[in-house]
Amino acid sequence: TPVIFTTAFDEFMLRAFKVNSIDYLLKPIKIEELRQSLTKFQSIRGNQAKVHPDFQVLLEEIRRDQKSFKSRWLLRLGDKLTSVSTSQISYFYTSNGVIHLMTDSGKSFLMDQNLEQIQAQLDPQEFFRANRQIILHFKSIAQVERYHKGKLFVHLEPASKEPIIVSAERASEFKSWLDK
Repeated sequence: TPVIFTTAFDEFMLRAFKVNSIDYLLKPIKIEELRQSLTKFQSIRGNQAKVHPDFQVLLEEIRRDQKSFKSRWLLRLGDKLTSVSTSQISYFYTSNGVIHLMTDSGKSFLMDQNLEQIQAQLDPQEFFRANRQIILHFKSIAQVERYHKGKLFVHLEPASKEPIIVSAERASEFKSWLDK
């Protein structure tokens, strides 16, 4: 059976092609990539594939089957373990090369994952990668100011130790994310 893999993780891509998959789409899936995959499927299957998919129906199916994002995080606090709900997270940040999770109550926890790994487990409707040092939860944004040369200055609650600057290149995407 031909398969088009869809996942939020790119680490399985090589294995997918070793089993002769049609394509490998990373979530969130873009409609054009899905079209290309289905076209590839049709060309491989030739006349056997009399598939004329309704892309709206396919998109709805994909959205319904979207990866359920992480809801709790098991964290170390010295020799103890604690679980923090994703709803309690304000942001993830890097300080001196170490990744931290900041809760709404202002508690900071060390993380064993890098920001890329963390970002893949978060709902992009709720979290935004503002720059290389921080991933913000929507609710943690207290205020956004225009900054030098199209950049944005973001004030967080609880406040961050470092200034949060969104580059001019990402400012438009950030504003669109805020306006959803």
